[in-house]
Amino acid sequence: MNCFNCGKPGHFAHNCTEPKVMFNHNHPFNLYVSSCLMLAESVPFWTIDLGATNHIARDRTTFVEFRRIPKGSRYIYMGNNASAAVLGIGTCKLDLWGGHTFYLHDVLYAPEVQRNLMSVLALLQLGFNITFVGCCVKIHLDNIFYGSGFVLNGFMVLDTVNVSINYDASIYVVQNSSTINDSNFITWHARL
Repeated sequence: MNCFNCGKPGHFAHNCTEPKVMFNHNHPFNLYVSSCLMLAESVPFWTIDLGATNHIARDRTTFVEFRRIPKGSRYIYMGNNASAAVLGIGTCKLDLWGGHTFYLHDVLYAPEVQRNLMSVLALLQLGFNITFVGCCVKIHLDNIFYGSGFVLNGFMVLDTVNVSINYDASIYVVQNSSTINDSNFITWHARL
């Protein structure tokens, strides 16, 4: 294996005694820096879904009551004819802004589903009033305001206490030019 710094075999760049090579000035280059949040666990967003007949959770973090269902005994079917196994059912606790706590009962646990889904149909059957105003949704029950939602990446999501992180990804492109010197690149890159 060759050193990435000096190109000689037998050691790694962090052990190299040669001066560190920063940039090759003979070739024009592009520097692409991408910032993106990669999550090992699911995103805590609850998507407000008009087509779902049941509430669906893709992880168990919000469940306060849970019972397993034998694998293969129940499935969820999506609009594109895909199916996902239901592995449990229970009650999820959602902390909403303004101090309200929202309990969703009979939530299906299906880890293969891409998003947590809050069923508008299930809420309407319980007597909730769901109002869509512009890019917002408001949830009421008997003149009591419970919470609201907003549009995020093309989906209407519930505004829970957990939704305070900006999950938007960005990409920045910097090109080599006569106005940019090595010290500006190093400073700019270090700030990222």
